[in-house]
Amino acid sequence: MISPKTATKPKETDTIYMKIFPKEDEKMKKAIAALLAVIMILSLASCKNEEPQEEIPEIKSKLSAPEEIPEKEEEKTKEELYEEIILNFGAKKGEDGIIRINKTVSLYNLTDGFEDGKKLDENSYFSWAIFYFNKEYSHEERLELFSGAGENMGWAYPSEYYEPAIFEYFGVPAEELRKGELYNAEKDYYHIGGGGGVGISPAIIIRDIEEKGENIVFHISLDSDIEGWEVYDMVLTAKLLPEGGYNYISYLPDEKPKEEEESAVFAVGKNGEGKELSVGDTIGEWVLAELSVQYDESGKMIKVRAHFDGKASFEGYIERNVLLEEAYDFCLNESDIERMPYLVSEEFGTGASSHYLLDMPEDFGKKPNLDWEETANAKVTITGITINYAFTMTADRFEVSDIEIESKGILPRYEEMLINFGAEKGKNGNFYPADSFCDTFAPKGFSDTKSITDYFYYIWYFNHMHRLGISQEELEKTFASPFGENTGWAYPAEYFEPAAEKFFGTKAEELRKRDFYYEEYDCYYIHTGAPGKGEIPDIIINDISEAGEMVIFDITVDYSVQEDYDMTLTVKQLFDENGGYNYVSFTKG
Repeated sequence: MISPKTATKPKETDTIYMKIFPKEDEKMKKAIAALLAVIMILSLASCKNEEPQEEIPEIKSKLSAPEEIPEKEEEKTKEELYEEIILNFGAKKGEDGIIRINKTVSLYNLTDGFEDGKKLDENSYFSWAIFYFNKEYSHEERLELFSGAGENMGWAYPSEYYEPAIFEYFGVPAEELRKGELYNAEKDYYHIGGGGGVGISPAIIIRDIEEKGENIVFHISLDSDIEGWEVYDMVLTAKLLPEGGYNYISYLPDEKPKEEEESAVFAVGKNGEGKELSVGDTIGEWVLAELSVQYDESGKMIKVRAHFDGKASFEGYIERNVLLEEAYDFCLNESDIERMPYLVSEEFGTGASSHYLLDMPEDFGKKPNLDWEETANAKVTITGITINYAFTMTADRFEVSDIEIESKGILPRYEEMLINFGAEKGKNGNFYPADSFCDTFAPKGFSDTKSITDYFYYIWYFNHMHRLGISQEELEKTFASPFGENTGWAYPAEYFEPAAEKFFGTKAEELRKRDFYYEEYDCYYIHTGAPGKGEIPDIIINDISEAGEMVIFDITVDYSVQEDYDMTLTVKQLFDENGGYNYVSFTKG
């Protein structure tokens, strides 16, 4: 360091004496004396013809020794140098070995940091000087050297002390320092009024040290066990100088590289454009609040969990969850499915879910109360959606804030079974035969598929055609009878046979053995005559039960004029990928 404190004073020279030789060595003594005489004469002769440059010192019996050469200071180890840099910025090392921020003043407290050590404000330099001179000088020495401003007026640092210290550690020349308001040119010292207090002293934890050319970069944390203390992560950079020493270059918050944000591609709506989202991004009505993506070793996506925030209301129906006791699912109406976010992924396919598990608060006062076969048309208001994609069974969830039950009914898959058998659902929620003339709910029924009559197949497909929404023009073009005008409909085998197999499990070869198959036209036809219209009964569902793969409907065909009758419709669930089923029997109950 360059300061009056550390400048070494010249030392008084030591003296050495000539060796006293033993008496018995008189010959040697005389020889040396003669040699010295010769040397003296030659020296005088060499100076005889020259102008004297300086007075020749008087020869003394004691010879002056050269000034003592100080021992070469041992070079610091890296560890010692690094610790010194940390300490000299404004820290102390305790007896416990922990380095802590200096309690009174320290540049470590500048947690907003600085980018250029040569451009600090003058108060910061002065604060550092207080720390530094407190460290270098005793209290008595400081009172003697730095009290020029007067008693109780704070420290005043003469320029001969202050300027070399700031230059040594920050590289700021004196002319720059003297431009500030703290320099008193008349008294040639630096002074700031007032005093400081004693603050807290957090530990300095060195997380990492990097050597970047001539720069040493310290990644540190300022930590304390004081309750509520916020840990500060900082970076202190010092530059090693060619002539030795170092300057403090910068002290900045540690902008640690963020872990790479997880992202995935999501879309809204059937034809929605895929958009890569990270947490905080928005798509449609939703804000992505959480995202977790897992990959296997090959980089293939194996699990995605995403949570979206957003408040919205949807219409659909509620049903009991088949796996979780006292849990309910919500099935969206088709139009509302278009509003839902979904993952765009080759691994998991693409498309929004229609079913969501209702995640209701424990104290939620509007929990549904449904039997297993019941549903409830409802309007559900939610505050968030969690969607899961994985190769295990997971449930997408709605965070529910409100439920409005509109009406109750039966499960949609049960409704579908009744409708595809030949029923229609009215606006009042009641069921009735789709056509009074082609009534598949007639009491004759069938005990198995072999006992199904040709007539039943024929009227069943008549209702099926109309459920498909085929236009009158298409009916006349595709299903016109080959037997002439006004002879009814004929069903081409390419249409009828797949439908009969799908819903009754009857193969084409079995169907073609029946009388209503016409090989020459490859169609199925029965001449039924002109249709008539009769009373249309209500189909009252008394009970729906499941026995293994069978769904059993206990129904009453209820007439207002004719006699009512009870029937049992049994449907076999196939549990295939299409959710298929076959009608097994329709018998009197």
